[in-house]
This record gives sequence, C-alpha cells and structure tokens, in this order.
Amino acid sequence: MNKLENLLKETFPSIDLAVGSALSIGCCQEWDSMGNYNFLLAVEDEFDVRFTVEEMTECKSLLQVQKSLGNRGIEL
Repeated sequence: MNKLENLLKETFPSIDLAVGSALSIGCCQEWDSMGNYNFLLAVEDEFDVRFTVEEMTECKSLLQVQKSLGNRGIEL
C-alpha cells in the first residue's frame, strides 16, 4: 500500500482497496461529503500541500486526488 491508500484506510476503515483507482465518494458508508473533506485534510497534512477551493470541490475520487498530487510533482 502507498501513503495515499494508507490514508484512505485510516479515514475509511471499511473501504475495499481492491477496487483501486475507481474508489470515490459514496463507495463506502463513511465516504460522504464530510468524510471526503476529512480525507483531503489528511492528504494535505501527509503530503504538505494545500488544495484550492476548486480542487476541494473536484477531488471526490482516488483518481482525482492522485491527479492533483501528480500536478504538484508528487509521485505515489
């Protein structure tokens, strides 16, 4: 597991990581809008980044978060 997957599992204990990059808001009970916000805050802390308001609104899936981090030159 990479750091991002670890954060997902910490934030959403019931998540099934086998789904891979298709993971998104609503894929488990905990991943609602508030859970998504908490997950993005954890990502910011872990990777020492700050998301814009637009990114916070758009990042609702693992793939979108990976893309946003990749745009900052962070490799996972």
